[in-house]
Amino acid sequence: MKTVYSNKLTLALGFALATFGAARVGHADDDAKENGWGKAGSLRLSLNPALVSGKRPGVPPALMPNPMIPAVPATPTVAGPIVEDYSRTQAWINFDYYGYFDKTRFDTLVGGEFTFGLGYFSAEAADPKRAKEPTEDYTKIHAKLDSAIDCAVIHWDGSMAGRVVIGAGFGGELGSSWYTDGGRVYPLLLSRFQLFLGETNALHFSAHWLPSTSDSRDVSNLRLEGSYALGGLDLGATLEHAIIKGGPESRLTTTSFGVLAGYIF
Repeated sequence: MKTVYSNKLTLALGFALATFGAARVGHADDDAKENGWGKAGSLRLSLNPALVSGKRPGVPPALMPNPMIPAVPATPTVAGPIVEDYSRTQAWINFDYYGYFDKTRFDTLVGGEFTFGLGYFSAEAADPKRAKEPTEDYTKIHAKLDSAIDCAVIHWDGSMAGRVVIGAGFGGELGSSWYTDGGRVYPLLLSRFQLFLGETNALHFSAHWLPSTSDSRDVSNLRLEGSYALGGLDLGATLEHAIIKGGPESRLTTTSFGVLAGYIF
């Protein structure tokens, strides 16, 4: 199974490199500022530590028999799955590339993006006030690879130039958590808004939606990011929310909130 995920990630990397190798990063957008996010081709190296919390499947604590009390046959009951609160920490080192081709005849910009991330995850710790069972120690090192084709459907010039971008692609992740085992692949849809404030500053907002994955559970992920770039320095925050869809597990969720510090080359 892991070999299949590895092959799919390799194909994704090859596709991304082929896409961006064809992109011309000279002057794809005459309106863009030649700094930070305003470049036609931007590389960003960033650190993204985050706190994770949510609700995962719980295990009922084992009951020790009392020899002084006679055993009573169990009465069948109907109950939902046991749920426990949990938390963990994680930290990602991400390498992002964004590039654009020349303007199309419709005055839009077409390009692509590529993200490679390497992350460290701590063990998932159950809330001691609500659960006493041992915590799970999943794979500590994670890796992800995403690629997408972007289209700046709207872009404008002026003292506050900007872009509105939509896109679609696919990606994959290696590493385990309570809702994924070993690895997964997924499609992704994205939107992005960038506003260039003068010659050196920029606001950057993005949303990536993973409507489904190859997990055994039906999982949907939403990744949000907002940052402010001062020339090449980029500072911001991230939010990711995973939802288990359908069935009795639909009330299980996980949310991570983190900060981001990066440099745009």
